[in-house]
Amino acid sequence: MNPDITILQQKAIQLLLTGTTVAAAARELGIDRTTIYSWQKTSPVFALALTRARSLQNQIITDSLQDLAAAAIDTLRDILVSPNAPPAVRLRAAQAVLTACSNNKHESQEETSTHFDTSDQEIDAVTPPSLAESSKTVKTGRNEICPCNSGLKFKRCCGDPVRRTQQQGVAA
Repeated sequence: MNPDITILQQKAIQLLLTGTTVAAAARELGIDRTTIYSWQKTSPVFALALTRARSLQNQIITDSLQDLAAAAIDTLRDILVSPNAPPAVRLRAAQAVLTACSNNKHESQEETSTHFDTSDQEIDAVTPPSLAESSKTVKTGRNEICPCNSGLKFKRCCGDPVRRTQQQGVAA
C-alpha cells in the first residue's frame, strides 16, 4: 500500500474495501469511528488511498463481470442453436438476448446523444409529424399537474390506479 499512511489507516482501508461499515472497522481497529471520518475529511493522503483502492476494486469487479458476460453469451448461443433444448428454454434464451440488445441500443443512443447536439427543429424537419410527436412524449412526474387538464396532480388523477380503473369502467 501507500507508505505515506499509517499501518492503522491501511488496515482501515482494507476493512472498508471488504464492505465493513466505518463503525465496525473502527471497533475492530480499537479506535473511535469519528477517527476514520476525520481521516477521510482532513487527510488527503488517506482519502486518495481509499479512493484509489476502491477504484481498483471496482475495476477488478468490472473485469470479472465482463468475463462472466462472455461465458453467459456463449451459454445462450449454445441453448439457442441446440436442437435438444426445450422450446420454452430456447424462447427464454432468445428473450434474454433481445432484452440485452435492446438495453445496449438504448445505452448507445444515450451516449451518442451526449456527444452530438441536435436540435428539435432538425429532427422535426426529417421526421414525419406523427413520429415527431410520439418521440417527444415525456413521462409525467407524480407531483406534476395532470396532462388531462383536470387541475389535479398526476398522482391524484390519471396516475391513481383506482381512479384509472373507475374511469375505464365508466367509458365502457
